[in-house]
Amino acid sequence: MHGTVDSEAEPLDDPKAVPSSVSPSIFESDVSHGFEFSSHGGHSADVRINLILNGDSIPVAQLGPGFLLLDAATDHPPGPASSVLRVDQSERRWNVRLPDGISAQSKRVVIVASV
Repeated sequence: MHGTVDSEAEPLDDPKAVPSSVSPSIFESDVSHGFEFSSHGGHSADVRINLILNGDSIPVAQLGPGFLLLDAATDHPPGPASSVLRVDQSERRWNVRLPDGISAQSKRVVIVASV
């Protein structure tokens, strides 16, 4: 995913502003990993999400709980991978498993946290 986060947007203090499918802890987790979002200063962040698979970086359109949506999917068997979230110059990386692999027929990919 390549986009911007507009820091002038409404703050997420109101639980009704966050979709019920999104756990509030995801925002706490990002702040604890160095991703601090402020509603002051007029900064737009450069946000990118990628799936690293066999050394290849695959752009991710959307990351959700237990899945991701790829910009373009190609067939790949089940196995290990890494997800990378980059906000400006800060990067968070975690290992995942693709229990169902990737199908060229679907951009949706099931992911499971790797232990």
